[in-house]
Amino acid sequence: VVALGAADDSQLAASVAAAEGSLEILDLKSLKPVRSIKKPHGCEAPEDLAFMPFGTSTSSTAPPLSSVVATCGKDGSAKLWDLRAHGSDPAKTLLEPGKDAATSIAMTPDGKLCAV
Repeated sequence: VVALGAADDSQLAASVAAAEGSLEILDLKSLKPVRSIKKPHGCEAPEDLAFMPFGTSTSSTAPPLSSVVATCGKDGSAKLWDLRAHGSDPAKTLLEPGKDAATSIAMTPDGKLCAV
């Protein structure tokens, strides 16, 4: 495990399994996996992750913020993942892959800004 994070509402946790190259989402109460995203950054696992702070969105169609996690990777990209969705496509790519690795990601407490 190279990165670990938990949602502010203490329902979900995420871990990066480097050997498997995956992002694993866990139920915090049972510690059982609820979703696995294989190779979310090309051939690599994410370098870091951050949950968006807990809260409700102003849009009725947007996911609750605690169900969104941001990741960054050696490929230079940064992505947002809606943890309620299925499949391996990110909800949004914040930063396209580039020549430099993205090794750290953080969210502001209000979830409006992301630093990579």
